[in-house]
Amino acid sequence: MKNLKLAFSIIVMALVAIACEDEKTNPVVENGSATISGIAYADLTELNNLFSLDEENMELAPEGTVLYATFSSEKLVLVPNDNATYADIIVETTVGADGAYSFTVPANSNTFSVNITSDDFVSEFVDVDVVADTVITYDKIFTLSEVSVGGIHNGVSRKQNLYFE
Repeated sequence: MKNLKLAFSIIVMALVAIACEDEKTNPVVENGSATISGIAYADLTELNNLFSLDEENMELAPEGTVLYATFSSEKLVLVPNDNATYADIIVETTVGADGAYSFTVPANSNTFSVNITSDDFVSEFVDVDVVADTVITYDKIFTLSEVSVGGIHNGVSRKQNLYFE
């Protein structure tokens, strides 16, 4: 019985030592934050961009358009476990009346990328038929292709304008 208690004690001490080693290799850190911001544009009319499609000739995405910043929670782990499954972190924001948006995402010393996506929106589109010399108006679905913003880590601020098509 003494040998059994001794063996049990040795196993418990070994498990505690292993658990403590895990804490040493993956220290608990408090996350800070990073900011991603910019202006969301949409080409709502052909009237002002017949010769050039640039920000000066584009309209703003509608106020209230929902944007999502997504990245893996693994990016916040200093020593990730290859056998673990990490959930995505999704941060949501909306476009303001001035077209501006801003995300504040959790971040630490690891550098990673954030993917920005959006819900589609429907807006009236003004098209120009140059040959027939007419203006055509119809509802159009506008979509944002996924945009990847790199270099994210604690304390950084990144500017990224978005373009709905």
